[in-house]
Amino acid sequence: NVFYNCIGMGIYVNHTKNSIVRYNLIYYTGSSCWRVSNRAPAGIYITDEAGDNIIQNYLSENHQIYGNLIANAGKSILLGSGAHNEYDPALINVDIYNNTIVFPRDNGDDSSRCISVDPSEKHSTSNIKNNLCWTTSGLSANAPNNANITWDYNLWAIEPNDSDAKGINDPSYAAPKLAKVSGWENIVPGTLNYSDFDLQDGSPAIDKGSDLSEEFTNILNCDWVDWDTSEFPIGSQKTQGDGWEIGADIHVENETVFKPKIKPLLTKVSGFKIISPKN
Repeated sequence: NVFYNCIGMGIYVNHTKNSIVRYNLIYYTGSSCWRVSNRAPAGIYITDEAGDNIIQNYLSENHQIYGNLIANAGKSILLGSGAHNEYDPALINVDIYNNTIVFPRDNGDDSSRCISVDPSEKHSTSNIKNNLCWTTSGLSANAPNNANITWDYNLWAIEPNDSDAKGINDPSYAAPKLAKVSGWENIVPGTLNYSDFDLQDGSPAIDKGSDLSEEFTNILNCDWVDWDTSEFPIGSQKTQGDGWEIGADIHVENETVFKPKIKPLLTKVSGFKIISPKN
């Protein structure tokens, strides 16, 4: 799925369990978010707004968020309490793995982040690993001081502003060396595609991730897109290189870039309208 120029959120998951959010391209979520002016909406928002004021009903459990490409969103991945933070909703067994997040949209209010987690004493067994965050602002994470959320093996372009987001196995801070090297701050809606997120030879994200074979084995190959069948190219981390990549792309050394001769047939979502590109 491709989502851009949305005035709400790219993807919103609320008061539910056992969701998988994967293999989406989400970018340029706009300058104003629904009822909040002058703030870019989130790319992926996982929350719990039960609405019935029963404390024990506030729960967000057993979600997997992986293989997503996000650029120019406000809080690119937001795990939050929505309008009901007084009920201290919890994230239980929520895994955020192998997402590529580029230049969160800065509206001048210091609200943009690659990954943002609202504080809660009830968080339990949640993991944030193998994610790539490329921003030059330094405002890359909101990480509650909670031992039940594990941050590790994430690549930050510069040191994250929140020390609780640092992992002991994070690689050294460095730009990720993506195929698209500039212009991320001023993306024109409708122009970005998967190959822009392809890892280039020598990227510090290559072979530096944690082996997550027990969680999942397949991930995107951003450099080779099968436009004709409208399918994502999926590869196995086990068959390429010496280890898992950080981010959403599997890197193939010295791979020849595939250039599609036709326009993509993927359905795109712009704002609240669903459109299909014409040939």
